[in-house]
Amino acid sequence: IGGFGGGNGSASYGGGGAGMGGAIFNDAGSLSVVNSTFTANSASGGTGGNAAAGGSGFGGAIFNYSAALSILSSTLAHNSVTAASGGAADGGALYSFDDRNCGAGGNTCPNGSASSFDLESSIFAGSSAAHDIVINTDNPPAAGTFSGLIVMARDATQFTIANFIGNADPQLSPVGNHGGWTP
Repeated sequence: IGGFGGGNGSASYGGGGAGMGGAIFNDAGSLSVVNSTFTANSASGGTGGNAAAGGSGFGGAIFNYSAALSILSSTLAHNSVTAASGGAADGGALYSFDDRNCGAGGNTCPNGSASSFDLESSIFAGSSAAHDIVINTDNPPAAGTFSGLIVMARDATQFTIANFIGNADPQLSPVGNHGGWTP
């Protein structure tokens, strides 16, 4: 068995590894992102050996594993996730996996903690996945602050957004030199 995101192996070959967090993998830590842009990042699942399943791609920009996550006044746009044959791909901007008992992949940690969230005044848009944000928890909806967000694609049963701005395409231009102070 390949564990969370990993492809199942065969009798002779290993499964493909998971690609998680194209820019950041937050493992049971505390991450604060303020006034930042994440664009053109990717998380890709690895190819499995002969006749073994490929790995999954989760969190094109950020993968959050049972951790504290704060994203304020930031843009996560045009990130991508790709699965190898037999894998899954989702959470183009952000994928959070809440593993309170650290049971993924046969691990154990009896004092595991739930993820906490503070996502405010930010844009999550234009990713290659079915959802820009995925919050995978045993007991949805996820607890935390979700306010003033533009999210083009999400599963509304996973979390509730207060002051939801909308899910329309924010029409963001590619990152480049547009005549501002920073080339």
